[in-house]
Parts: sequence; structure tokens; C-alpha cells
Amino acid sequence: MPLSDRDRIYTVNEAVAKDLASLTGGRGVPLIVGLRGYIDAGHAGEQLVDHLRAQGERLVSFDTDLLVDHRSRRPTVDFDSGSFSNYESHQLGIDMAVDSEGVPFLVMHGVEPDYRWNHFIDAATELIEQFGVDLTVHTHGIPMAMPHTRPAMVTYSATRDDLITQPDPTLGVFGKVTIPAGVSNALHVRLGELGRDAVGMAVHVPHYVAQSQYPPAVMVLADQLAHTTGLVIDSTALHQRAADAIDEVATKVAESGEMAALVQALEQQFDAFARGRSENSLLADNGRLPSADDIAAEFEQFLAEQHPEQP
Repeated sequence: MPLSDRDRIYTVNEAVAKDLASLTGGRGVPLIVGLRGYIDAGHAGEQLVDHLRAQGERLVSFDTDLLVDHRSRRPTVDFDSGSFSNYESHQLGIDMAVDSEGVPFLVMHGVEPDYRWNHFIDAATELIEQFGVDLTVHTHGIPMAMPHTRPAMVTYSATRDDLITQPDPTLGVFGKVTIPAGVSNALHVRLGELGRDAVGMAVHVPHYVAQSQYPPAVMVLADQLAHTTGLVIDSTALHQRAADAIDEVATKVAESGEMAALVQALEQQFDAFARGRSENSLLADNGRLPSADDIAAEFEQFLAEQHPEQP
């Protein structure tokens, strides 16, 4: 049901909407979603959307006064020489950007709503229809017991099986697991119920770097996003940052005997898992995957560390 004017929690920049219509010419446009506040190990999803919208224009602005708890997630302000300035209010919006060949796409970014999730999802689905979005892609990172010295895997979700076109998706890595939900998950479910196409990409990030920015995970997400959407993404800067990050992690591991032992153990576990997949056989004992309870507990701990309780 379309939202009434009274219920609207967003405004549309009509000039940018007109530009979008002229660029698409009636063709579908992808929407990439990366909101801060949910599980995003290595800040992978956040870094990707920042890269994608670097030259973008604001198309939609959501009213964060109605959606965000400012006491739990306080905005920042600068104090300098006896005065305050640069109050950074929370932002939540959709930008229009173009890829390296001038093909338009949309990026939803900013803070995840604290309130009115159903209302927000109603608004998002309305906008998806209004702007002709034919595929919504949610990207983020999840902390996993894996080494940085091995290729990062990606766990996919989709509203239709044929939307996952990778030759070796890691769908079989997890069975059923109940985890804390994010608004992006809820939007994914709603889109499936409406018969709309949506894909989720969760890149596996080594748990020992999950709290810091980890550019190699961003590079993996960019490659998978390009494969899924057909967008041509300039990833030159991402490649350099990824290479620099791997060198930095390698240096820190070499300086710590404890870290080196951990990485070696993770390498053995990962290799045993890879052999089990390639041989289509049961995993060796040291290649055991985490249980559903292990995964849920890891997610809950990660979220708690992102948003510690305030008095």
C-alpha cells in the first residue's frame, strides 16, 4: 500500500530523480544496500558503499529524527578553542551513482534505523518500485575463524535460486541458524514475499581483524557485486588498499608468536575444509565448521562490541 504524505519518512530530490530516469531510459537499475549498525566485520560493506557512492548524488533522504536513537548512537561535534562546530548529524539515504561505463545504480547508505522498521521497509519497497529497481543487493562482512592467508569465501542468500550465478557458492557452509536480524535482512525477506529479486553477500572476514577496517574483504565484495550486477567497478584503489592491508597483517603476525600459531592452526583447518569440499566427502575433524550456536553467539558478541550498553 502506498504511503500517505503524512506517513512519509523520506524526501526525494526531484532533479536527481529526473536525471536517473533519463539515464535508465526505462531499464531496471540495481540497488546496493550497506547500512551501518548491523554485523559488518572488517567494515567491509560500509567501505564498499563509500567507494561506490564517492561521486554520487543524493536521491533520497530519510528523516533520521524519526528513525534513529540519538542517545544510543550519539552524533559527533568538534570542540576547538572554546567553541563547538561541525555537528555531524546522522545520515540515512539513497544516492545515485554511475559505474565506469556510465551505467546508473543506487546505493542505500548510512545508519540502520533503530525505530519503525516496518515503516522503513514499506518506504524502501515503495522507492524500489518507484525507481525501477530490478535487483537489490545487500553486502556486509561476517567474522569467521579463517586465516587471512587464504581466499575469502562469500555466503550468499537470494530470493530465487537462479540469482546466485557463482560456480561454487558457499551455500552449503551453513545449515539452519538463527541469528540477530538486521533491517537489511528484513527488507530481503519482504522483497522475496513481493516476488522481487534480492541477493545477500556476506564475505568471511578473519575474526582477529573483524573490528578494524579490512580492505581485502571489500575487494572480494566488489568483485562479487560486479559479477552479479554486471556493473563495471573501478577497483584500482581497492586493490592497492587490499595489498597494503595484507602486508600490514602479515607483519603483525610475524611479530607475534601467539598470532603466528593461531594463523597456522586456522590454515590447517581451512585446508582440511577445502579438501573435504573438493573430494565431496565429510570434513576431517580439524576441518569442523562452527555449529549454529557458535555462529549465533559470534554474531551476538560482535553486535555487543559495536554497541556497548550505556548507563
